[in-house]
Amino acid sequence: MEKGISPEKVHMDDQAKDTFENATYSSMRLKEIGAENVTLITSASHIRRGLSVFKEATLNEGMDLEFTNLVYLDYDSVEEAQKVSQSEHLVVYRDLMRTSGIWAYPGI
Repeated sequence: MEKGISPEKVHMDDQAKDTFENATYSSMRLKEIGAENVTLITSASHIRRGLSVFKEATLNEGMDLEFTNLVYLDYDSVEEAQKVSQSEHLVVYRDLMRTSGIWAYPGI
């Protein structure tokens, strides 16, 4: 808002305890306000999971939104941030399956 973004365009979730809940609560709110696009703001270590889960959650609400993002670089370099570890893949898949309605995946 200090950079000129109108306060009525900023919607914060203060209820969620994790990415799944944030995407679920936010998607319901986005539907209420008739959003057409979203800018997801998070860290580089969270952006892949955040975007995946938010896209799924909004599709679950019947919306096909345009997503952009603003990322804080919490790695030593952009090259380091672009690497995706096996554990990150598993966390993204876990949260994406949870958002899709698959609550438990044996073996993970």
